[in-house]
Amino acid sequence: DCGSLRPTDYVVVGNTWGRVRTMQDESGQKLGEALPGTPLRFSGLRDLPSAGDELLVVDSEARAKEVCEFRRNRAEAAAAAVAQARRGKRKSSVKPVPVLVKAD
Repeated sequence: DCGSLRPTDYVVVGNTWGRVRTMQDESGQKLGEALPGTPLRFSGLRDLPSAGDELLVVDSEARAKEVCEFRRNRAEAAAAAVAQARRGKRKSSVKPVPVLVKAD
C-alpha cells in the first residue's frame, strides 16, 4: 500500500540505500508494517544517513542504487558550482578603491 513501510522494502535515505530488515517502534516492539507518521527504528542501510534525510521507498535494489547515484552526482555538481562561484569572486576584475570623505 502507498505510504507504508514493510520489512524487505528497498529504501533510499539521503545518499545511502538498503533493504529494511527489522523495524521496531519506540518501545522496542517489532513491527510488521509502519504507516506514515509512525516513529520507528529500522536496520538494513549501507551507511549512516544524516538527521532529517528524506526516506524514499523504491521497487528494487537497482532503482535504489540509481537514485543514490543521482543524488551523489547532484551533490557533487552543487559543491563544484559553489567552489566555482567562490573562485570567480576572488578573480573579479573589480578592485576596491580607498576613499576618504571629509565632511563638516
